[in-house]
Amino acid sequence: MNDSLQLLRFVLAIFAGMIVAYTLVEAIEFALVVSLNGSVPDGRAQYFALRNDPQVLIAKLFYSAAVGVLAGFVSAWIAGRAAILAGLALALIQAGGFIWAIISSNPLFSYTPTWVWALLVVIMPPAILLGTWLRARKQMEPLSGD
Repeated sequence: MNDSLQLLRFVLAIFAGMIVAYTLVEAIEFALVVSLNGSVPDGRAQYFALRNDPQVLIAKLFYSAAVGVLAGFVSAWIAGRAAILAGLALALIQAGGFIWAIISSNPLFSYTPTWVWALLVVIMPPAILLGTWLRARKQMEPLSGD
């Protein structure tokens, strides 16, 4: 495979991992909030009041870890030969996003407690790397029974 195609796969792998992570985390969160409320909340304030229930926030840590494994797996699968590098890049980008949410003055980030962002920095990147490793280990296995 030529270098430009491999680079394209690498970049697509990172974007695909980010899309998987963001889409699934947001979909699960929305489903939990709707489930708690019985319907779609009336506005941002009600949504975040429900989402910031301690049980929902604890659940977020668990489902974010599971989604991280899947995102790392998908990223490694798309990246091919650069699986480990793509997973590492995805994990670093994800950690950087969480750190930015902690230090940024953007009011949208303030809807999530700082302790959640901090724990996501610790939880999700290793989960991404686990998913990457799970996929990449198949490529590392010897082809023969030696």
